[in-house]
Amino acid sequence: NPKVYNYATGEYIGVTYSMEAGDTITIDTTSGNKSIMLLRNGVVSNLFNYLAPGSKWLQLEVGVNEFVYTVDSNNASNLSVTIRHNDLFEGV
Repeated sequence: NPKVYNYATGEYIGVTYSMEAGDTITIDTTSGNKSIMLLRNGVVSNLFNYLAPGSKWLQLEVGVNEFVYTVDSNNASNLSVTIRHNDLFEGV
């Protein structure tokens, strides 16, 4: 049950799903392309329906953004979080 928090606002996005060793969860917060996908043993599954209650689709703000993560387990030492950002441009 991982959650990623925006440190400044306290808002978070989380997944109510028990992870296993080797799992990768990808959360895409792009407007019009929101998704939560699980990669487990080479199989991709849709976890959109496992969005944790109270979650917000976090967006980066201009400047410095600080995020922290939590899990519901004492075995968080094997968990890592990567945040990627792509500049999107609208119009021509």
